[in-house]
Amino acid sequence: MLKGLQNQKGVTLIELLAVVAIIAVVLIAISTVQIQFIKTFNEVSEGSLQNSETAFFMNVVNDEVRNAEEIMVSENMITLTKESGEETTFVFDKNEMVIKIQKENGIDLTLLTGVQDYQGILLKEKKKIGIQLDLQIKSGHQIFPFKLIAYSYIGVKGN
Repeated sequence: MLKGLQNQKGVTLIELLAVVAIIAVVLIAISTVQIQFIKTFNEVSEGSLQNSETAFFMNVVNDEVRNAEEIMVSENMITLTKESGEETTFVFDKNEMVIKIQKENGIDLTLLTGVQDYQGILLKEKKKIGIQLDLQIKSGHQIFPFKLIAYSYIGVKGN
């Protein structure tokens, strides 16, 4: 019986350290892949959110411009006046890098974030008025140019 115990071999310290080192390398590799996956997921999610926000902004601006009878463009804002006299103002805030919508009824909402640069241009043609917005929008680590042109269905007064 003593002979049987003497023939049993255990794990040496070196073997144990080798196994721990191999497990550590495997865990580091797995965590590196997982971290990269999380970073990629966050970048894609941020880009998707920015795209949704930009699409919503385009729809709101188009709707407001189409119903405008009068359009005034200044350095950092566009004011639209409907036939009813109701005013809507789009304001570019350089400090916060956002475009907000302000209405007479007290609505003051941020429509678009990540706006690096803004230029509003008043467009006047024979029987229609409109705006052109040239924006630089930051999404993640990239900046994308964005151009929106919209015309009013109501047109210029008196023409």
